Amino acid sequence: MKRLLLSSLVLVTIALSGCATGVAEPDETPGTAAAPSSESTPTPTAVIAVNPADYDIQGLGDTGVSFNSPDGNIACGIEQGALLGSYFGCRIAEYNYTDPTTPETQVACGHGFQSRDGGAVEVLCTGEPSPFAGVMPGGDPAVPSLDIGSSITWDDTTCVSAENGITCTGAAGQGFRIAADSYDVF
Repeated sequence: MKRLLLSSLVLVTIALSGCATGVAEPDETPGTAAAPSSESTPTPTAVIAVNPADYDIQGLGDTGVSFNSPDGNIACGIEQGALLGSYFGCRIAEYNYTDPTTPETQVACGHGFQSRDGGAVEVLCTGEPSPFAGVMPGGDPAVPSLDIGSSITWDDTTCVSAENGITCTGAAGQGFRIAADSYDVF
């Protein structure tokens, strides 16, 4: 009988300790949140500012900067011209987003975006020349690339090259983001 009682007691102890194994002890004090795991939180990429002097515009005698996206598909410029005033904008050679064409236009639009003299962003249409110097569809090999993770600031306008395209923002907060698959205007 003692043996049966001892065996029962051992079985009950084992059974109870098995139940306790599935219960997690709280590892935080009330009112605090657990730290997020590094696997679920993406690490932000630092943006490196480049020297605008390395991106001086090519041509027309105006002042400013011009650059291409790393793949050469997007060509951009920020310029102050004697005749045309200040501009910033980008032109894209190949894209697969829907053109923001209005019914009254006779040509396709969406090949780029620009802002003139601090105004709202405008859509560039086919055949419309880029007002900024050194910028041509498909990129100009003489114009340097703005590497992903880099930014350039000239005349109160900043452009940033990122995985999701190039974003340019003027002094008044107007701007755009352009990539082969999408765009945003703000």
